[in-house]
Amino acid sequence: DERIKQWQNWKPLNISNKEIYKYNPFNPFNFTERIQTIKQTIKITKTQQNIQLLDEKTIKELAKNFKYIHFALVQVTIKPLIRQGLNTSVLACLRGARHLNFDDSLIGTIETSLCNGDVYFDGYPDLTIFLTDKNILETLKINIKLRGYNTKQELQKFKQKTKK
Repeated sequence: DERIKQWQNWKPLNISNKEIYKYNPFNPFNFTERIQTIKQTIKITKTQQNIQLLDEKTIKELAKNFKYIHFALVQVTIKPLIRQGLNTSVLACLRGARHLNFDDSLIGTIETSLCNGDVYFDGYPDLTIFLTDKNILETLKINIKLRGYNTKQELQKFKQKTKK
């Protein structure tokens, strides 16, 4: 099926590092060589789900070479694995979950129909933290709420890409 092939070959929209980090030749701290991309696929199995974007293994690996981590861009794609045309929708919030006030924690949100297929959005946290911060795993989360899904199995795969 053509749709399955498209899904398997899917890649996030490519945003160049120069678009994310404006180059300044007079800045002695040019970190563009250290930019890393982390890609994940996360299954959404419930109609409401909180997704933690960082994991201990990744943080430990990064801490071997760096003291800080800067989150410049988080790209999110929500891919419905159901037939098109159904009256379904999604609310997704990218949050800096270390904030106790929900409004202060919002980095980006999208609420839209999924009846026509995939949904994309970019969040620009512009956030730098110590890799040894004890709350680092709470740094970035995505809250997902689905509406109109009345099926028995997993409905959705979620792909996100984080540039640091």
